[in-house]
Amino acid sequence: MKKWLYVLMSIGVMAGAVGCGQKLDAREIYDAATEKSNQLTEMAMSTTTDMTMKQGEDSLSMSMVMDMKMKGINTDSMEYLAEGTTTTLGQNVEMTMYYKDGYYYIDTAGQKIMYAMDVEAMTEQILQSTEGSVSSDYLTEITAEKEGDDTLLTFTADASQMSEYVESALSGMGSMGLGDITYDIKEVSGEAVVNADGYFSSTDMKMVIDMTANGETISMDVTTNVVYENPGQAVEIAAPELEGYTEVDLSGMMESGE
Repeated sequence: MKKWLYVLMSIGVMAGAVGCGQKLDAREIYDAATEKSNQLTEMAMSTTTDMTMKQGEDSLSMSMVMDMKMKGINTDSMEYLAEGTTTTLGQNVEMTMYYKDGYYYIDTAGQKIMYAMDVEAMTEQILQSTEGSVSSDYLTEITAEKEGDDTLLTFTADASQMSEYVESALSGMGSMGLGDITYDIKEVSGEAVVNADGYFSSTDMKMVIDMTANGETISMDVTTNVVYENPGQAVEIAAPELEGYTEVDLSGMMESGE
């Protein structure tokens, strides 16, 4: 009997040791995936942003779906293509944005403009609009769970530190004609999937925000989904037709607006 007790105790100790050794450190996994994904020089991704704005009994829903491809990130030969649709009040607006060789081409519902833009400024703008994860410094809680070869990370964030991220995430929606806008973030939570190669394969974020514009406050529920297509693999970009664009002097436009 004693012999069997010793055997059972040994098995229990070994099982406990193995369990401790395999315990997932969610924050380390998140940080490693962030660093690895940030090192990519080529990337293809699709994003979906749904927004519902409420004020009293009135509400307005907007959505934006974008497919984006990038090559040569952080190099002078960077190329970028984004195609998508913004939907408001049942009306769809198609858009295409393309950057190469120092020029940014924008086609919005058939209105085509192009302007010179240095690669550093374009890179910063692209990375702001494509960043699907937030710094782990902002995360107050994060857990990890294995799902086959993938790891599911579930987190909540410190809303008080998220203003800069939110402004970047919503910049693609434009000001919606509301002038200067400020945000008071109430709640931020999300999930991220890290694949077997250590890259993010998808991220989901939910935010509850109070937006103030022209002295009036509007409550906003925003959900964003980002799916990364074969992270770490080569990306091919088919350039759009670049005829028919009108070149504008962006610096002159900015000066006239001052």
